[in-house]
Amino acid sequence: DGDKGDIHVEFPRMPSIPNYTVAFHSGASQKTGDGRWVFREVTAHRSAASVAIGRFFFVLSAGLPMTFLLHGIWWAFQLKSEKRALLAGLAQPSVQPLPRVFYPDPIAEWLVWTLTLCISGGWGSLMASFAIYDSFQSSVFVWLLFIMQGIGVVIALIVALYVRSSVVSVRIDADAISYAKGRGEPQWITARWSELKGAVVKSETYRGTTIECVELIFPDGKTRKIPSSVIDYPTLRNTMIELYARQHQSV
Repeated sequence: DGDKGDIHVEFPRMPSIPNYTVAFHSGASQKTGDGRWVFREVTAHRSAASVAIGRFFFVLSAGLPMTFLLHGIWWAFQLKSEKRALLAGLAQPSVQPLPRVFYPDPIAEWLVWTLTLCISGGWGSLMASFAIYDSFQSSVFVWLLFIMQGIGVVIALIVALYVRSSVVSVRIDADAISYAKGRGEPQWITARWSELKGAVVKSETYRGTTIECVELIFPDGKTRKIPSSVIDYPTLRNTMIELYARQHQSV
């Protein structure tokens, strides 16, 4: 139960069984040449209830990261179906007349939440697999796995909240553009096309994947980005560039 001390283990000879091999449920051990047993770690409990609790946390520490990993994989397929259903509800014809609202990815924050938990669960599962293969898991390692999963949940929550607050909605018409960030009721920032100081399409390529966005410079001098994750981004990008160019050419 956490106290330090010495434990002597003796395996007597059994008259009816002349030769037998001692096997341990968990914890690696080694038998020396003079017949003594050497243990890396032994956890002793004073009661049956303590033994049951210890075994429960031992199994939970290995099963929790594997549950995170499998649950994340399962939710990845569920989110794919959910996104299709939500996009079908938000679908608008590309030739729809203005004004028109372009909405953000409906599952953006849930996707990063699931991905972060999968990464945390994957590392924990790998470490737990090594412990299972080695037939040994120290009490320190048990708490390490719990701490790792806790940190993974906290990071996933922070990332999900950040993505939720940074998604972009855009409303455009022939005379002005409105920009809003975050879920919930949009807090629109509106500017006329003739008042915009710039509209530039930028892209970055990383390991063969190209990420594109449109940068708008509003009258207050601040640059606001419209990512390609916005629904029907190609139509939004082309319409914005066309309206911006038309207004500034006329000026």
